[in-house]
Amino acid sequence: MSLNDKYMYVMQCKEFVKFGISQNPNQRIKELQTGNPFKITLLLSINYGYGYDIETNTHNYFKDKQEIGEWFKIDEEIKSFVKYLKHIEYNIGDYNVK
Repeated sequence: MSLNDKYMYVMQCKEFVKFGISQNPNQRIKELQTGNPFKITLLLSINYGYGYDIETNTHNYFKDKQEIGEWFKIDEEIKSFVKYLKHIEYNIGDYNVK
């Protein structure tokens, strides 16, 4: 599987977000949703070859907001970052966006 087969995604569940990597973010939601009584929503997914680097750096940068596993408590800084990623997702248009 090549890097171009992987997506960096952001999911939200209540006041938490998850930054992750998946070949199929929609399937990943289904996997995470099983056994979870709260709705998980896919906020965005970007496929442009640097997903692992961004995921790792994002986890490291927001480590003080990390709650359980890869779930992070939403605050203004995380909201701004997700808006920035949505801007990237939108602006790369036909170039490997979900």
